[in-house]
Amino acid sequence: MGESIVSDYYEKQLAVGQEYQDFIGDILCKRGMTIRNYTSRKYQLNKGENLIGLEIKHDTQISVYGNLFIEVAERRDLCMPFFPSGIYAGDSILYLIGDKERYFLFATNTLRAIHRSGKYPVITIRRNTSQGFKLPVSDVRENLWMVEEYVFPNTDSPAPA
Repeated sequence: MGESIVSDYYEKQLAVGQEYQDFIGDILCKRGMTIRNYTSRKYQLNKGENLIGLEIKHDTQISVYGNLFIEVAERRDLCMPFFPSGIYAGDSILYLIGDKERYFLFATNTLRAIHRSGKYPVITIRRNTSQGFKLPVSDVRENLWMVEEYVFPNTDSPAPA
């Protein structure tokens, strides 16, 4: 029973994440960058999320805690092992993480180097479906680790919750 609850949670989070990808796709298109997302699991695992090598993550807790949750591994079910994800997914060269107010764009290699430094311990989220580290937004800004921090303008199209 617990496994199906985790699977249901995973599927719900996947849908929310896909909606955020669409939202980000619209924002980037308006800024002159068109992305084509892969939708199949096979292509996402082997090639990353899209043709331009951009991994997109939705983090609803940024403004609550002041951290970015940088994912390194995930699983769909408790009976499955964790597999590389997030900054280690496919061949992504860029990693975008954001919420309804802004996004942060990173070179994936920068985040991998931060992870390998061990400065921020890897944690497993409460539902035991994802592993990653909390990267304080203040550290990101102070060290200029991001390629860009972009605050969304007021638009007619609302960001996902």
